[in-house]
Amino acid sequence: LIIEQAYVHLPMKRALHAISPAQQLRLLQQDTHVSERAFHSRMLGIFAQLRDIHTAYTLPQPFSSHVAFVPFLAETYFTAPRTERRFLVSRVLGGFEHPHFKPGVELLTWNQMTLEDAVWHNAARENGSNPDASFAEGMQFLCVRWLGASLPPEARQVVVAYREKRGPIREIRFPWSVLELDQQL
Repeated sequence: LIIEQAYVHLPMKRALHAISPAQQLRLLQQDTHVSERAFHSRMLGIFAQLRDIHTAYTLPQPFSSHVAFVPFLAETYFTAPRTERRFLVSRVLGGFEHPHFKPGVELLTWNQMTLEDAVWHNAARENGSNPDASFAEGMQFLCVRWLGASLPPEARQVVVAYREKRGPIREIRFPWSVLELDQQL
């Protein structure tokens, strides 16, 4: 009822994104065989389609107290003069050591997708309201995902192709790790 009768942006969102969240919610309500995790995944998907960061669905415990992550962060930049988007490792988790995979390496693929495609794929699962915001959210939640408001990773691991400056292309696998957040936070 709130989405259908009180959400003032619904007509614009329906027209802009060709969605029907109220109908999707009614269909979900009638699905009596959906598991708890599938229910929450579908709810997150319905609310992500609204592309409105102020209209969100947050999962209950135990999901909301967990974060999924790989042991590095990525950033994007453009080559001069803003012709080609590139991706690099900006940080690695303390204690993670590898002879070649370290801050500054260029990321080339993510599970056999280009990094740009992987970011856009992830962005479709988040709430960015326009292409720039969507890309920023896809990038922000590429390596770290709060499971209280993001769908879990689609695969159990990430396979990344990367290159050190002028070096050969290498590949590395990272299993997704899950961390329980401190309840004191």
